[in-house]
Amino acid sequence: MRFLFTLLFILNVFVGYSQDGLQFISNDQPKKNRSQVIFLEDSFIANDSLIISFQFSVYNKLFIGDILNIKNTVNNSTVSLNYDFTYSTDNKPYLKLNLKGIKNLLEIQIPDDYVEFEKWMNVKLKINYSLNQLELTFLNQTSVIENLFKEKNSLVNIVFGQNEFNDNVPAFNLKDLRILTENKNVYFPFSEKKGTIVNAKNNNIKAKIKNPLWVAESYKDWKLITQLELDSNHNVVYDSSQMRFIILGENNSYDFNVVSTIISNNSYNNPSKFHSYTSGKAFLNTETNKILMLQTGEPNASENKFLNKKLGVQSLEKDSKDQLNNTYSLGSINSSSNTWKNLYSYNILEQPLFNFNTHYDYLSNSLLIFGGYSDFKFRNDFLKFNFNTNVFDKIIFSGDNISPRYMSGMSLTKKNSLLVYGGEGNLSGDENIGKIPFYDLFEINLNEGSINRLWKKSFSYNHNSISENLILNDPEDYFYCLVYNGKEESINLKKVSVENGDEIYLGGKINFNTSILANNFNLFYEQKNNKLYAYTKEFSDNRLEKNLISFYSIEMEPLLNELFKKEKAELSESYIDLKWIGLILFIIIFLIILILIFKKISIKSTVAKTKKDYIFVRSDRSDVKLFFVNVIALEAMKDYTKIITKENSYMVHGNISNFITKFPQNKFVRIHRSTVINVDFITSFESNTVNLGRHHYTIGGKYTSIIKKYLN
Repeated sequence: MRFLFTLLFILNVFVGYSQDGLQFISNDQPKKNRSQVIFLEDSFIANDSLIISFQFSVYNKLFIGDILNIKNTVNNSTVSLNYDFTYSTDNKPYLKLNLKGIKNLLEIQIPDDYVEFEKWMNVKLKINYSLNQLELTFLNQTSVIENLFKEKNSLVNIVFGQNEFNDNVPAFNLKDLRILTENKNVYFPFSEKKGTIVNAKNNNIKAKIKNPLWVAESYKDWKLITQLELDSNHNVVYDSSQMRFIILGENNSYDFNVVSTIISNNSYNNPSKFHSYTSGKAFLNTETNKILMLQTGEPNASENKFLNKKLGVQSLEKDSKDQLNNTYSLGSINSSSNTWKNLYSYNILEQPLFNFNTHYDYLSNSLLIFGGYSDFKFRNDFLKFNFNTNVFDKIIFSGDNISPRYMSGMSLTKKNSLLVYGGEGNLSGDENIGKIPFYDLFEINLNEGSINRLWKKSFSYNHNSISENLILNDPEDYFYCLVYNGKEESINLKKVSVENGDEIYLGGKINFNTSILANNFNLFYEQKNNKLYAYTKEFSDNRLEKNLISFYSIEMEPLLNELFKKEKAELSESYIDLKWIGLILFIIIFLIILILIFKKISIKSTVAKTKKDYIFVRSDRSDVKLFFVNVIALEAMKDYTKIITKENSYMVHGNISNFITKFPQNKFVRIHRSTVINVDFITSFESNTVNLGRHHYTIGGKYTSIIKKYLN
């Protein structure tokens, strides 16, 4: 399985290479920095007809300008394709066909979702000089314009992007360009990753690119979208329905649209009355479209004794009782009315809690809080607040114990279980004995109220703090998260196997440091445009007031970050078709898999013929020979496995999961995550209990159907 997971990563690299296209630098940059494509063969001979087809997508709907210009060098008439945005009450995007400087020939409204989600759109422009007509096919609709030209053409110049008539360049991507005349058939896939000179795939024609930005770059590095410098602490929540971040402050909020990159300022209809935002969190109730805000701890950072000592903040002692009576710790705001509602007026905790995990269950209208850092202690408590009853309780789960920690990652699975990954803390929770990073994954079964550690691995001190959100893929066999690298003072994107913890780093890094306690970061996935978004929040000093919130994006799935470190820095004028290399490697890897599968089958067949009926185990400093027919059960005992036989029992160092692979699968059955039994010894079966003579074992819920098969 580990080999297949690694193979999956390798194949994903070549999926990344297939993200073709040239991105045009647009009007958000000075004119000299905007993009243009011209052809080194100055003119195309087109006495009879000219056909140009390509695909384009819009990555920011607000920037308008020319996509394409076709200039007749005989009479200097120019046909252009122009992207326009109305900037009116309807705010609609259009593709326009113009006779440059004379009139608009045609305009077609582009569906909003094509622009919002950066979909590729097919365009085909056919100019028939013999019939004196022009034909435009766009979004599977064809329009014909007659009697366009007064004379036949002989030479045309073709320019994409910035041109002599228009300095405005839309924010668009271009790929799969074909130019067809009576004597030439030119194809540019624009699948390069770098370079200013590119070659057509089927002839010697070259294209020169001014200020190129290759689409593959969007899969390589995080792109800084915008930054907000704020004088007070704000909480950030993501609203996927409107593809926006909401930044909540004490007196106002900001909406940041990730597509248009527009930031709008909204004032509240009533004061929020939260006593501090430093250790709070906000999250969206998608069912009611309300934002819930949680604030832990005492009222003011500068008046809190723990923070005074921890952060070196000095202040005069103040009586905060009056302030407490006028503030609250839980509240909600209706995003349409911008009105705050008080839900809970008392402190959730005596001290502020930093970098903890939360899960809001809208079905039961409750909030689960795990871990965090407070009062010089790392926490592993599970606290639950019920919004219906206003009751705040500590929840006890059975099963494995999660060591006290903060800065962990969390995600909800389809099975209504929570995954908790990594973080840093220690075994006792006391900060004074130091902290270590954790590299483990736990599954919290919310239905059964149990915790199961899926795996634990050795850690790296350089990678410890995890983004609160883990982004699970659809089969839920791996997840993405952001990881803080203390050595480089940066955060990186990591992809981790749920099954065994195999990992790989993707994309570039984001500069960040955690020298200030309240600094944090988080990760989000937007399915509509298949992008990952991240934000970082960094305070300027220990007073936790002025801060900078930065927003980033990267295409999904990012390329391996190690891949680009090995590339040469100079620009390349030649291009190796990596997709073909990827295809060849895919075939080779596929053949290797087939060989390994057949080899495994052959080995299993050989083993089956010579299979032993016993096993040697190491117990009490001696090797003991155990016949399978005498083994009654195996019990997990932390780092040991207890093997019970007819005559005796043996404590053997090792995981029970490793042992059961050595026992006959048709006889030894797992009935609980910590118990394996020999079905030949079953004497009776009652509800969720199975009896093996004087030995009695509880059957785990998901194992009941398995054991019944053997009883039948």
